[in-house]
Amino acid sequence: MGVIHFSKVRNSETLARLLVVIVLLYMLVSFASARVRLNAALAQERELEQICALLREENAALRAEAAAAGSDEAIEALAREKLGLVMPGERIYYFK
Repeated sequence: MGVIHFSKVRNSETLARLLVVIVLLYMLVSFASARVRLNAALAQERELEQICALLREENAALRAEAAAAGSDEAIEALAREKLGLVMPGERIYYFK
């Protein structure tokens, strides 16, 4: 009973090595998959940062436009351009 057969030891060593190889392959595939997802997320982050920068610039321009729109000159210019209004006593000439 105390005798261990060489074939049983060899089979268990082979099984252990196979198990180690399978675990290592699983870890490699998991790492590669995670790396692909990370690269995609980083690309999306760069794209969103560019969009955010453009929106910040647009927001700053709109704020400046809104601040300037409160002045009397800006309101008068808008009334003339958009609504076609004139000041009292002014004459409009149309050319064909």
